[in-house]
Amino acid sequence: MTRTCRPDAQNAYVYRHLSSDQAAKLAVSRSTIARLESSYTGLLLLTESEYCLLLPLLNPVVIAQNRRRFKELCSVVDVSKKNRTRMVRNLWLQSCMGFIPVVNVLFTRRFKCNTRNLAILEAQIQDEEDKEDDGVLLPPHIARMFGKSQAYAHEPAAAPDTRRHSAAATIYHSACVSLLDLGAGPAPENAVPACR
Repeated sequence: MTRTCRPDAQNAYVYRHLSSDQAAKLAVSRSTIARLESSYTGLLLLTESEYCLLLPLLNPVVIAQNRRRFKELCSVVDVSKKNRTRMVRNLWLQSCMGFIPVVNVLFTRRFKCNTRNLAILEAQIQDEEDKEDDGVLLPPHIARMFGKSQAYAHEPAAAPDTRRHSAAATIYHSACVSLLDLGAGPAPENAVPACR
């Protein structure tokens, strides 16, 4: 009996600024963490980590797994010091709670240390992706060409003079206008004057 939770849409996202090697490492980390923390197997429907925590003496095995996942995540991109501190804090909290019987399984089910660390990493990568998208992405040789060209300052456009109005502009606002008033052709002999 096996039940696997489907990963959310975020896990399927491919970041454009990552290299193919980084994207492959991220995909492996996503699938491994989903297998460890979202695949419930056996009669009790527990994950692999939760089965190890049924005996608190096996908590070092879970700590080693979590540490390995942490190193894998840090090898994808250069994790900032702030995010690395948050990820290590999650590891320590999970490790300490793992020695308390019964509570450790319930805490692991709710806390999901590796999933939280993956979310921290994905948030950092998304911020880097947004910074990359702020500017216009040009090929390097095109960017160098624009860098060598001179920049010309454009004078601001003059504000329109609101004191003068043309006759053609004001005639459109009248209630009743003929084409003759606009100079469309010669006036016929029996033309009716336009009302104004």
